[in-house]
Amino acid sequence: MIHRLALENFGPFRARVELPLADQGLVLVRGRNEVSEAADSNGSGKTSILHGLCWALFGEDLEGRRADAVACRFTEGACTAQVDLSDGLGEWSVLRARRPAKLLASGIPGVGENEDMAEVQKRIEQRLGFGVRTFKNAVVFGQGTFERFAQADQAEQMRMLDEIQGVDLREVLRRTKEWRGQLAEKLSATQHEDSLARDRASMAEVSVRDLQSARAGFDAVKKERLEALEARMSAAGALVKSAREDLRRAEGDAAALAEIGGEVEAEEALAERCRGLCRALDEAARNSVAARTTHLDLVGRLEALLEEGECPSCRQPVKSRRKAIQALFSKEIDALAGAALAASSSESKALDEAGLVATEHLAQTERVAKLTPAGQTAARYLALLEERCSERASRRRTEVEVAATRVLDAVARERGVEEEREWDGAAALEAAQGSLASARESSRAAAARVEKIQAAVALAEYWVEAFGDRGIRSMLVDGVADFINERLAAHLEQLACGEATVRMSAQTELKKGGARERISFATEWAWGGAGPSDGSGGQDRRRDLAVFAAVQDLAESRSARPFPLKVWDEPGDNLDARGQELFLRWVETEARRRGTGLLITHSEGIASQADPDRVWTIVLGRGGARVEIA
Repeated sequence: MIHRLALENFGPFRARVELPLADQGLVLVRGRNEVSEAADSNGSGKTSILHGLCWALFGEDLEGRRADAVACRFTEGACTAQVDLSDGLGEWSVLRARRPAKLLASGIPGVGENEDMAEVQKRIEQRLGFGVRTFKNAVVFGQGTFERFAQADQAEQMRMLDEIQGVDLREVLRRTKEWRGQLAEKLSATQHEDSLARDRASMAEVSVRDLQSARAGFDAVKKERLEALEARMSAAGALVKSAREDLRRAEGDAAALAEIGGEVEAEEALAERCRGLCRALDEAARNSVAARTTHLDLVGRLEALLEEGECPSCRQPVKSRRKAIQALFSKEIDALAGAALAASSSESKALDEAGLVATEHLAQTERVAKLTPAGQTAARYLALLEERCSERASRRRTEVEVAATRVLDAVARERGVEEEREWDGAAALEAAQGSLASARESSRAAAARVEKIQAAVALAEYWVEAFGDRGIRSMLVDGVADFINERLAAHLEQLACGEATVRMSAQTELKKGGARERISFATEWAWGGAGPSDGSGGQDRRRDLAVFAAVQDLAESRSARPFPLKVWDEPGDNLDARGQELFLRWVETEARRRGTGLLITHSEGIASQADPDRVWTIVLGRGGARVEIA
């Protein structure tokens, strides 16, 4: 229930105005313009009350004006609108202000003073159970609105029904068709892009094949040249190997020469030593024999003397004087014996030394024999080695190795140059392969995009069909047709008193088959007329009132909870007297059924015939508008 509406510095209202709205029954809202002598009640501010209520609850008035556009431009004070309400959850209120901007909602759990205004607005509409669209369509019976619906073309009627049901399928259909067109253009462009990518890929493939063929030819020539160089390197390597083997043999010969030469020299030295020792041994033997002979000769002669000798003087045997004679020759005999012993010792020593050297010479001769090849003498082998190790032969072998090594190095360098020689088309081939890969990737990507866009086009086609003549809109309108027809009958019972029946349908059968989405209201008049304009102007007007009232009932039924207020803003001012009477009875019934209804009019006929529970007079003076309540 709405208890109270308070406005200050809003539209024509400068001073604070408070209006009770709870259980007021039918309120007749009239106007008086004291500012202009050319107007009676027009421009006094009657509809501004509705603008204030709409702005307080939703932040925009019935015409969509927002922010400071709703504030009184003749003052600089704060523009405020406050609505006090109550429902099953308790009492609550909404205060909206400009200069400065402010939105407060008290009595709504969880909404604080510094809450974000968008969040507060969301909580307000949740508490109300509907938004500004439903308020405009279901609460306010505005000037010309019902006529606009009844006389609107098909597209406009569908748009209004879309709004009432919370959708805008007309706009969705437009956007969907635009989307389909954009997708078709995108598909065409992508298919063209795919074709170009395929062409680029084909050209790149030809280029890659040509370059690969050129590279194969280059590689074949290079392989052939490398094989020839390998053969030359093998020959040069064999020559180097042979030369090195000759050098190794020469080095072996030199080593053998040095070894056997030393052994032969040692053998010759030992042979010479043996010859010297033999001569010394012969000399020692002769000396030993001479010494022994001399000693033996002296001993023999002494023995003979002692045995047979006589004294020259007395001719007496000397035997008697043996010891004296022996003593006389003892020193000489001893000297000769020592000399003989010494000579024998020297001979023995010389013999031993000669034997040792002879043994050593024999061993050395065996060593020389081991170093000398069979069938050759040491001297001949030495001569051969000396010849093979001559300076000229060594130099020749070295020159052969050096020359062969130079040839091998030269061929190796040539081979290295050949191995490092690159094909001059490698960069072009790499670029062509890159272009081919890029073109193929572009083609794959374009093909994938084509497939994706084709799927999107199919989806767009589906949604165009769904939002089109035989789609969702027809289903939605078909779904509400029974409700609207039921409410139409109820309203026409009061507004037409049984002289007319109206039924709504959402589709029209086509002569060629099928159906087309189209809203139509079939009117049957009691006297037999069936055309949309067979009635009089007043009858058509009351019929249109019933049609729009049914549509408003539909809008109200779509809200979470009904709004306890109904507003009729001059819809019956142009009716004839009988029409005004029927209209007023209908308005009184609807207003009292809801609790409060505001009937805004400048028609004296309606004002005089009305049976209101309250009368509000909106007076516009120099100081702004005010409300007089009676």
